[in-house]
Amino acid sequence: MNIVERGSGRPVVLVHGFPVDHRSMLPLDGWLDEPGAWRRIYVDLPFVRGSDSSRAIESSDDVLAELVDTLDRLIGPGESYLVVGSSFGGLLSSRIAHDDPRVVGLALLEPAVIADHARRDVPPHVVLHEDPDALAAVDPALAQEYAEMSVVQSAEGLQVFAESVHAGLEAADPTVVARVEQKYSLTGGEAEVGYDGPTLVVTGRQDHVVGYQDQLDLLDRYPRATFALLDSAGHNAHLERPDVVGALLRDWLVRVGAASD
Repeated sequence: MNIVERGSGRPVVLVHGFPVDHRSMLPLDGWLDEPGAWRRIYVDLPFVRGSDSSRAIESSDDVLAELVDTLDRLIGPGESYLVVGSSFGGLLSSRIAHDDPRVVGLALLEPAVIADHARRDVPPHVVLHEDPDALAAVDPALAQEYAEMSVVQSAEGLQVFAESVHAGLEAADPTVVARVEQKYSLTGGEAEVGYDGPTLVVTGRQDHVVGYQDQLDLLDRYPRATFALLDSAGHNAHLERPDVVGALLRDWLVRVGAASD
């Protein structure tokens, strides 16, 4: 798997959604950039072109297995680490935190907690502020992608989307993506997944992809969770409300540090 590392210290693994790449997580880096504190490990999951895998990728189970193998190579057997997952990456990260005792902190950003799209409790897509001039100034395909996902439209938000989301969509291998889509659920489903360490769950009030109600319903499985439901934010809440999400991440890191001392 392709890996981008920054900084040194305790490992923080950042796992992106489906089917984008690690660039969707890079805007978080400024909130984690504390010298000597955090070794940030950004992964490209094996449906991204150029992110080679040691196994054939046919399902989400295969993606998870490849990610776990990669982390075992990068992180020592007795070394604690944190994991941050967005969307599909949240589905994987919650399973990793549940299974791996080395995990000392879990952050879930707009997490998918139910793999089956038809079973998700989601609101309809709404746009609270339109910016037709910004959409008209870019390629129509990019404009359509942004319009379908954005809640508060702006030229600045469109630029962030282009660099962080659209670029990753372009990097996805459509053949592998199609195979994983057919076997999107993890074996065992969501029934027993939980985590009792310091946790952050960030959801968007206008997230029409994974919603917020399903995450709220599972909150009892995360007894040390801060749960944030952000207005004016959809499925890319960490890109749309970066200052709020960044402050929540900083608080989470403090809680992880206190629990680990």
